Amino acid sequence: MRLAALKIENFRSVDALVLNELSNINIFVGKNNSGKSNILKSIDIFMKSLKKQLIVKMYDKRDFYCERTVRPVKIACSLEIKDDIYQEFIRKMMGEYPQLVAGIENMKSLRNINIYTSSISNEDNYYSYIEKITLSNSTPFSLQPPHETNLLHIETSVAHELIQRQTLIREFTTKQKQLEDGLQINSEDFTRLKDRRPSYGRLRGNDIVFDLINSSGDIHEFRNRVREELDNYHQEKERIVNSQTENELEVFSGRTKLIPNHVTWLMEQLEKVVILHESERKSPIEKKDAERLLDLKMKRGGTEQLEQLQNIVANLLNVKVDAFKGDTAEGAEIDVDNFLVDMNGTGIRESLRLILDYEFSKPEILLIEEPEVHLHFELERKMFKYLVNLSNEVQIFMTTHSTAFIDSSEANNIFLVKKNQSTEINPLKNDELSEVINELGINMSSLLLSKVIVFVEGPTDEQIIRAYLEKFHPLLSYSDVGIVRMTGVGNYKYYANVYALEIFNNYGLKTIFILDSDSRTEEEINRIIENHPAPSIIKVLPKRCVENYFLSPAILLKFIQRKMNVAGLRTNIPSEEDVINAKMEQIIDFLYPETVRLFLSWKYLKPIYPSVHFDKKAQLDTVEKVTEWIKDGTKLVEDKLLLSYTAFEESLPNELVQFSKIWTERRYDVVPGDKVIDLLCSEFGIRYNKSKMDIELLTQVVTMKEWPANLNEVLNEIASIIKD
Repeated sequence: MRLAALKIENFRSVDALVLNELSNINIFVGKNNSGKSNILKSIDIFMKSLKKQLIVKMYDKRDFYCERTVRPVKIACSLEIKDDIYQEFIRKMMGEYPQLVAGIENMKSLRNINIYTSSISNEDNYYSYIEKITLSNSTPFSLQPPHETNLLHIETSVAHELIQRQTLIREFTTKQKQLEDGLQINSEDFTRLKDRRPSYGRLRGNDIVFDLINSSGDIHEFRNRVREELDNYHQEKERIVNSQTENELEVFSGRTKLIPNHVTWLMEQLEKVVILHESERKSPIEKKDAERLLDLKMKRGGTEQLEQLQNIVANLLNVKVDAFKGDTAEGAEIDVDNFLVDMNGTGIRESLRLILDYEFSKPEILLIEEPEVHLHFELERKMFKYLVNLSNEVQIFMTTHSTAFIDSSEANNIFLVKKNQSTEINPLKNDELSEVINELGINMSSLLLSKVIVFVEGPTDEQIIRAYLEKFHPLLSYSDVGIVRMTGVGNYKYYANVYALEIFNNYGLKTIFILDSDSRTEEEINRIIENHPAPSIIKVLPKRCVENYFLSPAILLKFIQRKMNVAGLRTNIPSEEDVINAKMEQIIDFLYPETVRLFLSWKYLKPIYPSVHFDKKAQLDTVEKVTEWIKDGTKLVEDKLLLSYTAFEESLPNELVQFSKIWTERRYDVVPGDKVIDLLCSEFGIRYNKSKMDIELLTQVVTMKEWPANLNEVLNEIASIIKD
C-alpha cells in the first residue's frame, strides 16, 4: 500500500494543506519549527486510525491548531492498495450486494481508496474516527477533483455511538485480561488467596478474580467459572461489535444501521499495514535487539538473513556488527567492530538503530525525522543512497536539513516547508532548489569538510563535475569536493570576494572557479583571470556552455538511444552517426542568427547605470532637488545609451565580419550547445531540458577516450588537487 495524496486540516501547526503526487520517497525541508515533523506525525496518526472499530482515542488538546478544539482535526489520505487486496474487496462487495453487481463491476477502474478521518470529543477525550470512505479514479484533493463513489459516511451522531461501543469493549477487554491472569493461579495460590486480598503482584486490584476465588469451593470450580466468564465476555463483545447503531449511516447501497462486512474487512487489511516512525531522538540499542540478532545465528535459515543485515551495515557504516552471548547472566550483546555497541559513536549507533528497525519490521511506510543528525557528510550521502534503495520496497517520508539529501539526483519529490501563521508546503522542481538554499542557508559545515570548493555557474556544471569524478575517479569521496552554484555568472564577483576566499584559504581549502566563456573576447577573459584573487584558481572554459563539449555525433547518438529507451520509445531510434551529424549540421546552421544575437547582445546590451552621487542626504531635502536629481540621472542614462547606440552603428559591420570569422573557425564552440542538443532530440520525439537525469544520461554514455580534452584537463586538475 502507498499514499498517493494527503490532506490535513487544523492539526498542530497546520491550518490547512494538501499534498498531491506523493512518490516512493518524499523529502520535507525547511527551517526548524516550520512544521516538518507535524506532517510525518499526521501520517502516523492517520495510519493508527485505520482500525476495524472505525474509531480510536488519539488526540489531546495540543494536537489542535492554536488549540482550537471547537474545530475538528481532519486528516485524509488517498491510498493505492495492492491489486489482490483490491480485487478481493470488490468480490466481497459483490457478495454482500448481489443486486448491485453491475454497478460494482463498473467500479473496478476506481483504484484510489480515499479515507477521511475526523476528530470528535467526548468528556474531554479526543478520538479519531473514519468519517468517510470513497473510491475514485484519481486523488480527490486536486483543484478539479474527480467524482467519488461513496462506500461509507459516518455522521457525528453515529461516531458518538461508536465511542460508547469502544468504552464498553475496552472495559470487557480489561476484565478478560484479569480473568486470563486468574487462570495462571495454581491450587497453592488459590488456598493462600482465600479471604486475603493481594496487596502486590499482578493480581493486585483484580477484584473480579478475587471475588471468584472467595465464591468458589476449590481450584477446579474456580477455573471453570473463570472460563465461563471469559466466554460470556467474548460473546458480549461480539454482540456489541455486530450490533446495529441507533442512528443511520450512509453506505454504497443506501442508508443502514449496520457497518458493511466489506468495509470491516478492508479496515482489517489496512490495520495490518506496518508503519515505522523513526523520530529525531532515536531509542538506544537494547538487549532485545541483541537477542534478535543472536536468534538469527541460532535458528535454521537465520544465518542468511543475518549475513544480509551484516553486509548492509558493512556497506553503509564500514563496520562489522555481530551478536554474542554475554559474559554475564544479562543475556546477549551486540558488538560493532569487536567493541560493545555503546562504545561506538552516536552516528554509528543511530544509523544502526534505523537499519535494525527496518530490517526487523519490514514496514510498508517509513517515517524518518532528520536522519542526518550526528552523521558525517559522507555518511549522510551513504544513508540517503540506502534509503533510496529501500524506497523500491517501502514508501518513505523524511524530514531533513541536509544538502546531501536535497541535492541528490534521486531526490525528485522535495517539499519546501515554511511557516508564517501556519505551516505551508510547496513542492519543488529541480530548478527551484536555489530557494531551498536561501531558506536553509548555505551549509558551511559541509563545505568545510571538503578539500576543494568549486564555484560553478549552475546545476548543469555541478552535475558534469560530479559525474566525471564518480566515473573516472571513483576512489575520491563525494564530500571531498564541495560545489557552490553561483546561479549565473552575474554573481561571480559576489562569491569571488577577497575576504571570503581568504577565510577558505585559512582553513586550508582550495577554491576553484569555473566559468563558461559565453561570448567574451579573449581580452575580457584575460582581464577576469588577471583580476581573480590569488591563491584561488579560476578556469574560463573556451566554449559557450558545458553542452558544447558534447557536440559529438558518437556521443549524441548514444545519448539519444539511451534517452529514447528510458522514455519507452521503440520506433525511429537512430543507429548511425552520419544521421546525427547531418541533422546536427542543419541545426547549427539554423541557430546562426540566434548565435549572432547572443554575440551582439553580450557586447551592446549591458545594463547602463546613472553615476549620480551625493555626499549628504540633506542635499535632497526638497521635492525640487529630488526632481532635479532624477532629471540629471535620466539625462546621464540617455547620453550613455546614445553613445552605446552610436558605437554599435559604427562598429556593426566590423563586428559581423569578426563574428563570421569566429563562426567559420569555431562554430561548434560558440553556438548555444544546449539548444543544439534539445533541437536534435526533438527530431526523435524527446527533449533535452538540462535536468539532472539528462545530465546523468549524457555523462554515462561518454567514455574516457571521448571525454572532451579541455574539460578533461580542468576536471583532472580538480582531482589532482584533492589527491595532493
